Amino acid sequence: MLEGDFLQNSDKILVKGQTASRGIAEGTVHIATDENLEIPTEKDFILVCKQTNPAYSILLMKSKGVIAEVGGIVSHAAIISRELEIPCIVSAENATSILKQGQKITLDASNGIVYE
Repeated sequence: MLEGDFLQNSDKILVKGQTASRGIAEGTVHIATDENLEIPTEKDFILVCKQTNPAYSILLMKSKGVIAEVGGIVSHAAIISRELEIPCIVSAENATSILKQGQKITLDASNGIVYE
């Protein structure tokens, strides 16, 4: 996890959401669905999904951060992310459509923003 407010105003904003667990992480996008719960080979991945449930537990534990399209600050993704101390945003509309598998991103969960 990265610390500090290093992001510049010129960085391209891809997605915005609600802060569920503060922090900053860099990694590659891994889009998960209920049908595809594969654990990626990259060790620095950020989990992107519509919403999480207990079946996502291993993915959550191995991820550098979480971006969920659905949920609030008491959702499954939010609670588990805080417990694991990884950055998380929820209510990130269309994240699974906007972000692409393997894309490198920066998740600034403290401000609820995903940068290219």
